Amino acid sequence: DFMLSFQPVLLTAGLLTVLYLWLRKLCSPGMSLLLTLTGAFGTMLWPYAYIGLETKQSFFVLLAGYLALADGKLRTWSRLLLFAATCGLAMTVKSTGIVLWPAIAYLVYVQFRGDWRLRRAQVLGVVLVIAAVWALGAWGKNFYWAPKGGGASSLRPWLTDSALHVFINTFGVFGSPNKGLFVYAPVLLASIYAVPRAFRAQRDMLIYAMLVTACTLGLISIMRFPTDEVWGCRYMHLAIAPLI
Repeated sequence: DFMLSFQPVLLTAGLLTVLYLWLRKLCSPGMSLLLTLTGAFGTMLWPYAYIGLETKQSFFVLLAGYLALADGKLRTWSRLLLFAATCGLAMTVKSTGIVLWPAIAYLVYVQFRGDWRLRRAQVLGVVLVIAAVWALGAWGKNFYWAPKGGGASSLRPWLTDSALHVFINTFGVFGSPNKGLFVYAPVLLASIYAVPRAFRAQRDMLIYAMLVTACTLGLISIMRFPTDEVWGCRYMHLAIAPLI
């Protein structure tokens, strides 16, 4: 029980470690450390180091991006299988993680862009591992959700039927005075300023960060209650490290 309760702390530490290692590919040690500590103590990562699901998903989402984008293309089977398993877990550790498939598909595309015909076996292997991890997770979740009528049916009552509500949620996720991401993590406003330069210098990284953010936003904006009674916008937790 103690280790299970301590797990989010370790996952948050792992998330920040991966963030620092990725930043070291882009800037000086001092700036990398400053940005990492800013993410740790200037956003929701610190107070949310007690939540299990968000920390798991955020860790695997960032690790998948790091493996795919930080060091160029992965050539060995061992690294490709690690990448594939990480991608599968990023979409599996939360039941709603399947909405991240565009971001994960983009990572796979980047890895095999330009030479996929020469690496067909590796492409097939990566896709099969990702699918197997997700299928295994879905099979395990079914033991819990099937007696309740299925996960989709349980989620349906939480979905809004108002286009205006979706529009309001979309802006509220970032700017709501009591739950907005930019209100509780104002340092992330700098990420908007950085987009033009990032598009020129690190286009793949920028597109991945935007896809992670957009996929998550797309899910929570269609819900009647896009936030919980917690500190800030809990469901955007996984977008914090990629935006930094």
